[in-house]
Amino acid sequence: MEKILISLSCLFFFACSSNQPQAKVVKKTSFSCETSSQFIESYDTGNFLLRARGKGKSISEVKKNAKKDALCYALIKGNHSILDSKKKRKNFTKYADEIYNDLHIYTSIKGREKSRSEEDGLYVFEYIVIVNEKNLRKDLADIGVITGVDKLNKSLGNQSFIVMKNDKNNFATSVMEKYLIDRKFNLINKSSINKKSRNATLSVLTDIYGGEEDFVNKKYANILNSGSDVFVEVETTLTNSKSSGVATKQASVSIKAYESATNKIISSKTGHSPQRATTNTNALIEEATNDAANKVTKSVSSKWKNYLQDGKPMRVLMVSVDTDNFNRVGDAFYDALQGLSDNVQLLSKGVVSSDYLVQVKNIKQANDLFEQINGAYEGDGKLFMEIAINNFLIIKIGSSDFAIETLNQ
Repeated sequence: MEKILISLSCLFFFACSSNQPQAKVVKKTSFSCETSSQFIESYDTGNFLLRARGKGKSISEVKKNAKKDALCYALIKGNHSILDSKKKRKNFTKYADEIYNDLHIYTSIKGREKSRSEEDGLYVFEYIVIVNEKNLRKDLADIGVITGVDKLNKSLGNQSFIVMKNDKNNFATSVMEKYLIDRKFNLINKSSINKKSRNATLSVLTDIYGGEEDFVNKKYANILNSGSDVFVEVETTLTNSKSSGVATKQASVSIKAYESATNKIISSKTGHSPQRATTNTNALIEEATNDAANKVTKSVSSKWKNYLQDGKPMRVLMVSVDTDNFNRVGDAFYDALQGLSDNVQLLSKGVVSSDYLVQVKNIKQANDLFEQINGAYEGDGKLFMEIAINNFLIIKIGSSDFAIETLNQ
């Protein structure tokens, strides 16, 4: 009987235990952190400086926490934010401990502390911390948290940029160029078309669109300076104000990106620096430029992903050497283009020339497009590639015995 009572007691105990509310195990599904770091400047390729705050019982603990503060900034805050989406933060969660254990790879303290204080019996120091953003991005790409710039640019055809020079915004344009170089975009510093080719292009455009060459030169400057996929204009504004009686400054930088084949704006973004009491306006301009550049390049890259399906826009100018046969040649040329793609626009016709905008799948360069058109053309005469630079192509059509000088050789 005693054994039965003990057994019943045990059953009652376990039954009651199973009915007790169970403590829920909260799984960490997304990375988060807090930071008080302040951006100072980018001083080298892939590196930037922060003013970071550390707190702890010992100097070593304070330094470690200052580095953590800086790493948090690099990951989630400011213009250099790496984990800029919920998906990336979620992917990072399982690697967070590993990355934070390697603080010495991604962060280092420059010089002595900048300020000392105490709070709740703990040391509170501020340091200048160097963040190696290049190494951090590379390692995060290697473990699959983010997409590496090299991989992204390879899949998108590594879209190329020209940053238009402006005497009023020399520093901002140089920061923009540095941003593009650091992120492995293809930066073009000067026109890929020589003077002779430029004059030939002007002549063709003038035939198609009429008007004075100065008008055509201005309207189609992007094509005439061809060689890039995207043209970028940078504009800087500095604002002075007061906060609690202290004079502060803020920089705003606007960046417009134009698609060179169409002359259309494909992205327009503005970046801002924080308001600061400083005389170093270049640091403010740099922060605002990086902010805007980050937004613009993301927008352009997003646009370029669509071209993986349809092909990137290319401008094709067709010139018929046989003026009396222009209409028949033009019709055959148009048929060839339509045979290659559903995305063909006849923009305008002149006396002996036509201007087309074409998108052909898996074609990234103008010379590859020429080979496709040449194979598809079934009209009179032969096709000659006169100019082929990136997304810009001039084709002359003439008889087989007609000698045509190739201008870009």
